[in-house]
Amino acid sequence: MSTPFEPNPAVAVPHIRVREPLRLRFTLLWCVLLFVFSSSFFLLRYLESFEYAEAVSRQKIAKEELLRQWLGLKGASLRQFADDYSQWDEMLQFSREPDERWARDNIEVSLRNFQSCGAWVYRKDGTLVYSIEQGLPKDVHAPVLTADLLREQFTRERAEPFFMASCGSLFELRVAHLRTSADNERTGEPHGWYVVARHWGPEQFQSLSVLTQSRASIEFGAAPPVLIDEGERYQLAHPLGDARGGTVAWIRLHCGSQDIAGQLDHDWVQLLIFSSFVVITMGIIIACLKLWVISPLELIGRSLAQGDARPLADLEDDRGELGHVAQLVRQSFDQRRLLEAEVAARRQAEAALRQSEASLLKSMEERAELARNLHDGVIQTLFAAGMGVGGALPLLTTNPAEARERLEKSRLMLNEVIRDMRSFLSGMEQQEPEGGMAGALARMAHHMQGIRSFTPVIEIGELAEDELSTEERAQLLYISREAISNALRHGQASTIRFTLSLEPSGILYVIADDGRGLPKDGDLQPGHGLANIRSRAGELSAVLEILPAPAHGLVLRILIPIEASP
Repeated sequence: MSTPFEPNPAVAVPHIRVREPLRLRFTLLWCVLLFVFSSSFFLLRYLESFEYAEAVSRQKIAKEELLRQWLGLKGASLRQFADDYSQWDEMLQFSREPDERWARDNIEVSLRNFQSCGAWVYRKDGTLVYSIEQGLPKDVHAPVLTADLLREQFTRERAEPFFMASCGSLFELRVAHLRTSADNERTGEPHGWYVVARHWGPEQFQSLSVLTQSRASIEFGAAPPVLIDEGERYQLAHPLGDARGGTVAWIRLHCGSQDIAGQLDHDWVQLLIFSSFVVITMGIIIACLKLWVISPLELIGRSLAQGDARPLADLEDDRGELGHVAQLVRQSFDQRRLLEAEVAARRQAEAALRQSEASLLKSMEERAELARNLHDGVIQTLFAAGMGVGGALPLLTTNPAEARERLEKSRLMLNEVIRDMRSFLSGMEQQEPEGGMAGALARMAHHMQGIRSFTPVIEIGELAEDELSTEERAQLLYISREAISNALRHGQASTIRFTLSLEPSGILYVIADDGRGLPKDGDLQPGHGLANIRSRAGELSAVLEILPAPAHGLVLRILIPIEASP
């Protein structure tokens, strides 16, 4: 009886012919691949003509969009220059009482920073208060704004930039209404105009030419220019509007698509080279298949046909893939052990990665908490100290005693900042405040007097304070500091009342001021301060309400629930 490893003489083993079928199949495969490649070659060449037209069209759209974005970016600094300086109380005072020294230190110095060539200040009645031009070429002067044009700009809710021609040159102008700094919505009555201008010289068009990789030029006139479109050479035009909604000039871009055509020819050469490479490679592959695949398969077929492993003796010494077939069974067990070790190593790496992600998340949370504490504590105190120093400087000569008192307050506030910073660094920012919440609020109110003088009214119930934890006291003090800053800076409050009481529903903390209260629309402007107040109230699981005061002012109500005793 024969074993599975010995040939059975009773069973006839058919003769397997390998050479002719494999050779024939590889030959047919080579022919099919060559046909497919040749067809693809000519099809790609045919489609390249359509791709060229689409590429030129995309290039036109991209350059038009690039031109619009460039105009927007160039006008952004001029708009910022006009808007920032027009809503400045000192500028409003300057329009009433001109001061050449102030204008030299504030307007003239800023012209170069905002890439401007001139600035003009007009009163509401059209009287020119101040004007300056600098950096203009010889015999070139900025355009003069007429009274009618100023009145047209005055009637608009928000003036837009426009262009004007003067002395054969192009100027971009921006007109902004003079308003008080408190008129954030720009809804109040304007008090005059602030006009700034930029000269569009050769350097402007040179930068545009470099950006769009074309030649930029300017053509004055309202009628659109005649554009040339000759395939590889084409032109684009963009209008520049005047003060009355018309067109004063056109920017013309002389573009070319020679790079696309050159790329098309270059692709054709590359395609030819690639085709030759493919043909040579296919020939080499056929020869290698004969030597490394077909011949070893013939030996394997002969071995299978004869039922004898001796024909494979030469293959076992071969370093190729087919030479390793006889060794795969023995090596499979080794590979299994290696695979298990690799799986264990990957599990360890995943566990380490999860631990690293948890550490990173904790670090980010600690960083966010530190930034919020700095904003609500140190930054507010620094702001108050800066306001105190700024208010003391004008009093150094007129009232030295009051100036010394304000500087002393600022010094104490800076010492408070140093103490807070040391607390942050030592991780003890939530210690029990000296004198309880009443003492902490009194010191806080004293420090914040540098922003604006006000009267604090502190009513802290002892029973309510005893119910608060150290964490809850610290959070309420942070909220108080932010509320004081907002009431003084934005509400112009003169009295701020702090009340902590124990209610049946929980601990109620109320901060009320007699400032200007909510805006007319009833919505507070979002910012870091309001976001921090909401975040801290959420950490206390408290109910936060921001309401208008009965007469005027703002009321901040924080209700901290108390867990019932079991």
